[in-house]
Amino acid sequence: MGKGFCCSDVIKNHDLGDIIARACQSARLNVRLDAIVNDTSSALLARAYLDPATRIAIVLGTGINAAIHLPIAAFHPSKFALRQVKPSPQDTHVLTNTEFSMFGKDIFPTSKWDKTLNAAHMMPDYQPFEYLIAGGYMGEIVRLTMVEAAETAGFYGGHLPLSLQIPYSFDTHTLALIDLDESPTLSTTRSILHERHPSPHVPTLPEANFVQKVVRSVTHRSMAYFATGTHALTSLLEDLDAEAGLSSELDHITIGCDGSVINKYPDYMESVQDMLDQMRLREKAERKRVLLEKTQDGAVLGAGVAGALAGQVS
Repeated sequence: MGKGFCCSDVIKNHDLGDIIARACQSARLNVRLDAIVNDTSSALLARAYLDPATRIAIVLGTGINAAIHLPIAAFHPSKFALRQVKPSPQDTHVLTNTEFSMFGKDIFPTSKWDKTLNAAHMMPDYQPFEYLIAGGYMGEIVRLTMVEAAETAGFYGGHLPLSLQIPYSFDTHTLALIDLDESPTLSTTRSILHERHPSPHVPTLPEANFVQKVVRSVTHRSMAYFATGTHALTSLLEDLDAEAGLSSELDHITIGCDGSVINKYPDYMESVQDMLDQMRLREKAERKRVLLEKTQDGAVLGAGVAGALAGQVS
C-alpha cells in the first residue's frame, strides 16, 4: 500500500498466484506456489506458531500495518465469494489484513505541521494514521518545525542548511541518536546536526535543546497513537469473539511486533506497552492483558508456516 507501484490496472481482478506462476514458467523456473502472504500476516503466523495466544501482528517501519485473527461470523458471506477456498463449517476464524494505516482521519489530534506534510504528499489523506506515526514521516514532521523556526524565530540564524531544506532529509536514525543524548551540553545532538547537515552556523545549546524537545514530542506521540490503534484492534477482537461465542480461555492476547522502528528505535515497544497497560486498566469493560512481543524475521518465518499450512490443506 502506498509504495507507488503502477501495476494495479494489470493485476486487478486477476489471481496474483496465477500471474506469478505464469511468470515463473515463462522464465523456466521450477517453482510451486503454495501461499502468498504479506509481511504483517507473516508476522502473525510466525508468532502464533510459537504462542497460541497470538491474535494480532503489527509491523511498524517506514509504514505501518496490522493483521488480525477475526471470527468469520464478523464478515458478510459476500466477502468470501471470490475466494478459491471457501470457509468450511468447521472454520471459525480468518486471518485478516487490516491496512489500518488508512484509518484515523479526523480522529486523532493533528498539528499544523501534519497538515503541511499531508498537503505536500503525493497521496494526501491516503494513509492518515501512517503519516502520524510511521518511521517514514516522524523525521519530516521534525524537519518542518525546524523550517518554521528558522523562518519565524531566528533558528539557525534564520538560514537552515541546504540539506534540511530538502523534504524527508531528516531520518529516523538521526531522531533516535538525538533522543538518546543525555549529555549536559547536548554535545552529541549538536555534533550530529552539524555533521549530517553541514552549515557555517554551528548549532547552539538552546537550538539543540529545541530540536531534542521536538524529537521527543513527535516520537512520544507516535508511541501514544500506536498504543491507541493497538487498543482499538484488541478491543474489537474481544468484542467480536464474544458476539460469536468464541471467546478464548487464555488470559491474555499476544501481539507479534516487527519492523525497523519496533526493533531499532530505543525503548519504543516498551513505552507502548506501558501506555497500553494504562489504557486497558482504565476500560470500563473487563479486558484481557495485551502483551507485545518482538517477532524478528517474521516475514520469512511466517511465509514458511503459511506454506506448511497450505500443504496440509491441499
